[in-house]
Amino acid sequence: MTSVANKNVLGPLLIIIGLVFLFGSLDSLGIWRVLGKIWPLIFIIVGFLIISGHIPLSGWALRPGLSGQSDGTLGLFGDIRVSGLADDIGDIERSLLIGDIVIDLTNSNMVEGECRIKVSVIIGDITVIVPSQTPMEIALSCYLGSLTSRHKTAEGAFQQLNFRSDDFAEASARLHFRGKAYFGNIQVKESAVKRSSDG
Repeated sequence: MTSVANKNVLGPLLIIIGLVFLFGSLDSLGIWRVLGKIWPLIFIIVGFLIISGHIPLSGWALRPGLSGQSDGTLGLFGDIRVSGLADDIGDIERSLLIGDIVIDLTNSNMVEGECRIKVSVIIGDITVIVPSQTPMEIALSCYLGSLTSRHKTAEGAFQQLNFRSDDFAEASARLHFRGKAYFGNIQVKESAVKRSSDG
């Protein structure tokens, strides 16, 4: 399925599912009971975000399975874990509707130039583990949650956290990480393993 087909099918489908559940839940007028029953708005909001392009689907194929474990996929439910990359790594993109994403680059070798990692999750957490002293530029955002990277933290609603290491511009191999969690936390951790020296 192409990204246009994903957008035109998945977005409206989630809106319809959310509306069906929402209208089925509004049988009483008690305000607290109504608020407790409008959880299907999550489906509607996600559907609109897909249609409007705020959830990137370009280059992604929608998998029939429940967990996003393969390259270049949009996972729906479950967890994504990328680790143990023995070969040189290039660009990595992962997106998930509900679940956690963990990318562990501890024993990986970055290619010359810039390695780009782009990760997004609607509901869940993102953790990226990099070797210590890795030259990196980080742009993190969340609608509701917390962001942590290199001793900097931002918590609450509509947060952003940007960081650029001093040696980023002149490094021969560097990491550019962009992460977005709509409802969840993003954490960039440094492992005890130091990045291998440029060859």
